[in-house]
Amino acid sequence: MSATGAYFALHVGDVFYGDIGGADRLDFTVIGPAVNEAARISAMCRPLGRDVLVSQAFAAALSGLQRRLSPMGSHTLRGIAQLQALFAVIPEPRRRDRRRGRGAQRRRTMGGRQHAHITCPRL
Repeated sequence: MSATGAYFALHVGDVFYGDIGGADRLDFTVIGPAVNEAARISAMCRPLGRDVLVSQAFAAALSGLQRRLSPMGSHTLRGIAQLQALFAVIPEPRRRDRRRGRGAQRRRTMGGRQHAHITCPRL
């Protein structure tokens, strides 16, 4: 299972959104083919061993960031007529930050033992 307990799919498409219901029960919701496709893509995260997957449409919209995507092949998604090319996000390489800010690795001594503090990498 994902470290966060959730899987994410990034996709681009047309949707309908708004409040649906009556006076005693009103819900904000998003519906449409793009929502269904995003749900099918997120269902592929576990079989592909990834926490985040990106659709071909989303990848095409990322100008200059395609280098941060790794192709995961084309897959048949339930209820979707065409094969969908999926991509995984490649995490940004860790760098030592001389300012000891985000992404920094610090060492300090506590009680005679050396401890490392490492912040999480940004995607």
